[in-house]
Amino acid sequence: MLDRSKWTFIIVMGFVGLVFNGGITTQAFAQTDGSVILSNRITHYLDGRIGTNNPQQKFSCDQRIHSIIELSELPLGNHEIAVQWFGPSDKLEHIQNFKFAATASTKATGKPVYLSSFIEFQSAGGLTSIFDPSAGLDAFIGDWRIVVLDNEENVALKRFSVIC
Repeated sequence: MLDRSKWTFIIVMGFVGLVFNGGITTQAFAQTDGSVILSNRITHYLDGRIGTNNPQQKFSCDQRIHSIIELSELPLGNHEIAVQWFGPSDKLEHIQNFKFAATASTKATGKPVYLSSFIEFQSAGGLTSIFDPSAGLDAFIGDWRIVVLDNEENVALKRFSVIC
């Protein structure tokens, strides 16, 4: 049986080994803060912001659905942002990727980064879609979710519904 002082030495050396072998870095503790707003209309401003006057949670089949992603507290370095749209069957229906680098000057401004992504549905209903707007869109009706990842880490989640 090991005495208490030997256990302390083993635990400290294990932690030091993690730090010096790259197991723990300062980046591991810094996490991007993200939020998502959904709307059928958005505005792009000259200063880089993206906004809307009508955030929504429910959309009809014939609407383009825009997501406004606001990212703050970005750690310095390269970022790969993935915006994933999951349909009612939990199938990944659409993905959009963005790549950029957060530099010291970017961080010094303190301003968040804004991105937008959208999805719209195409009816395969042919002539019947004239009389029934949901024709051919049954697979898209229901509850959806958007997941935003920064370097494969989840930073935002938003749920919404498509109704016809």
